[in-house]
Amino acid sequence: LKNAAQNGVDPKLLYPFVTCDNHSIDLKSLEQNIPLPASPYLQGVAALRTGNLSKAEQYFQAALNMGLVSNASQYALGVVDYLLGKDPTPHWQESNHIMHMLAEGRACDISNNKDVASKYYRYVLQNPESLNHYSRRKVYQELLEFFATTDDENSFSQSLLAYEAIADPTSLDYYWTLATSWRDHGQPSRALAYYKVVLERTPNDSLAWWNAGRAYEALEEFDTARDYYLKAYQLDPKNINFYIYVGNTYLAQKQYASAGEWFEKAIAIDADCIWALSNLVIVRQAQNRNEEAMDIIDHVLELAPDAYVRALASDVAINLQNWQLAKAFISEALALE
Repeated sequence: LKNAAQNGVDPKLLYPFVTCDNHSIDLKSLEQNIPLPASPYLQGVAALRTGNLSKAEQYFQAALNMGLVSNASQYALGVVDYLLGKDPTPHWQESNHIMHMLAEGRACDISNNKDVASKYYRYVLQNPESLNHYSRRKVYQELLEFFATTDDENSFSQSLLAYEAIADPTSLDYYWTLATSWRDHGQPSRALAYYKVVLERTPNDSLAWWNAGRAYEALEEFDTARDYYLKAYQLDPKNINFYIYVGNTYLAQKQYASAGEWFEKAIAIDADCIWALSNLVIVRQAQNRNEEAMDIIDHVLELAPDAYVRALASDVAINLQNWQLAKAFISEALALE
């Protein structure tokens, strides 16, 4: 970290310290081990992470003037220019900036800032010249999987064409990537064609059966989806997710008794499984067993006192005609969300 701060060897080394929620604590801890002249660079990174571009530019320029983190500061100033809609080329002439942009996109994606991540990833998609053949294939795969989760149709189509042009169509990874991408992009029918190839090659892969089932569930073909989930369950009976997905198909068909049985099986494996417990609450409500539902909710609130669980608790309280409790849960949910 000291070398990175002084010489700009690789800014990514600093990411674990500056992508957490509390920047001030992380930077304070970091600056205790890094010479003071590096501070403007670290302050610039923190400002960049929090979206204060004007401050970031000032800090990076100050670090550049000190001459201690020239490469990293030049790259960072290019990032600021790019985000401000200016030409970043002057700052990026001496560096392999594509991989840096990719790393920035990943950092934003991880922190659920998809709008900014999209901007970084679009730049990489349009400027792949510095990537070698192997890196380009892996990068296009990453871009495809990202844009599949967005409504950016143009970038999704570009990354899909780029990936298909360079990927090995005989590899299993090729079919997994396309299947997952089409499913995440809201095209389960197209995804199924690729999942079926995966299943032909690896018929004992429980995750392949499960993912194909998810595609059928997205098509609201719940009986077929359940058959695939049951096959996944038979191959890997220790995977609690398979129990819940089987239960979800019954829940979607309002077969509450069967749904409850599968959620209870999941809870028998993990008594603190919030997903299974929450779904069982919904089942008990549908069965008009609201006292039982409230008992389960009390346990879930201990595990995950978030807005969703409080909203679910308010539903149960309303069914019990406990208006005061319902109002309290709703107020708490609104305060959190």
